[in-house]
Amino acid sequence: MKQVIYLLTIALLACGGKSDPLLTAAKLELKGKRLDGAYTKLSKGLYSEAGKNKNLKSIPEAWLEMGKLHAEKKEYKKMHAAFTKVKELEAADKEKKFSKAAENFVKASGNQNYNASVKIYNDALKISDENAQMKKFKEALTRVDNAISFDQSEAAYYSLRAQQRGVLKVDGAEGDYKKSLELKPDDANTIKSLGFYYFNHQKYDLAAEKLNEALKHDATNSDMLKYRSYAYQNVGKYDKAIASYKEWQKLEPNNTSISASLTPLYYATKDYQKAIESATEAINNDPNCDKSQYTYMANSYFTQINELNKEKKRNEAKALASTCLALLEKGIETETHKENGEIWKYMSYVYATLGKSKLAKKAERQAKNLAKTEEHTSELQSRGHLVC
Repeated sequence: MKQVIYLLTIALLACGGKSDPLLTAAKLELKGKRLDGAYTKLSKGLYSEAGKNKNLKSIPEAWLEMGKLHAEKKEYKKMHAAFTKVKELEAADKEKKFSKAAENFVKASGNQNYNASVKIYNDALKISDENAQMKKFKEALTRVDNAISFDQSEAAYYSLRAQQRGVLKVDGAEGDYKKSLELKPDDANTIKSLGFYYFNHQKYDLAAEKLNEALKHDATNSDMLKYRSYAYQNVGKYDKAIASYKEWQKLEPNNTSISASLTPLYYATKDYQKAIESATEAINNDPNCDKSQYTYMANSYFTQINELNKEKKRNEAKALASTCLALLEKGIETETHKENGEIWKYMSYVYATLGKSKLAKKAERQAKNLAKTEEHTSELQSRGHLVC
């Protein structure tokens, strides 16, 4: 910072202009890099009581130097006030030499701090020690704070600070993202980042809204499609969630987790046939999949079977029961689900539908025994007798 002030000052010293004894003395202090001495002389003259040092107070250069000295002491409000005074004094001046110098100083200083913050932040990401890393993140945040203190017109500064505040889990990130978008409304990265911010803070409606907006700029971004799908699902907008999952699935047709995610949504919207199809796909891809796939699949089949039985379409009902049984058997053949009481319970229902009463009773007993075992295990865990 001292180097920036010194170089800009030397450039201005060569330009001449209106003068004053205090300004001349301050320039000599600046030339000798004695910033405190310059600060004392200029502040004494510029901030003296009304009526004194009228000549000095009317010189734009004096206010420019005072502003830069305020910046050195991180007195940013006073810096901006001094630079405002420069502009007021040069309002009728076409050249506006010192006003431009003030603007250049603000831009250069803001950019210098911003670039430093980016570098420190990126360096911090490479640090494995958590305490050392957090210290670096805080240092980076301080530098971007300084950048914004100099220049409040750069959207990128606010986006960076929002990101760093998020990492440090301090307040203000949402406001920074919004401020950045006020300055640059169509910035796709900031819109996306705000969408993810909302999702991480469980503001799912707002997350979906922002991710929708961001997807207009990048319709094939899998991450945004994924989290928009989750957001819709979390607020119970199942039809929109299904449509979003399908968009994601087009980009990743081999991603089996998408089919599994669609199963509960189809079931919730009473599209039982599609729930069966997506659960069947999930089970065929991996019989060790989450047991909820078996639950949704079996419940969907039994909804259809019950309807067929009401219509006295016994053969069709048995055909569906046989298909359901084959999938349930896949489950109990795995290490993951062989002792899953819920799957055995559904098997007892299927056997009963198929008229296999002995197998139905056997499956029912197995389901009850497993349920008792699970209940006993849960009780021991609650008492602290088992460590899992």
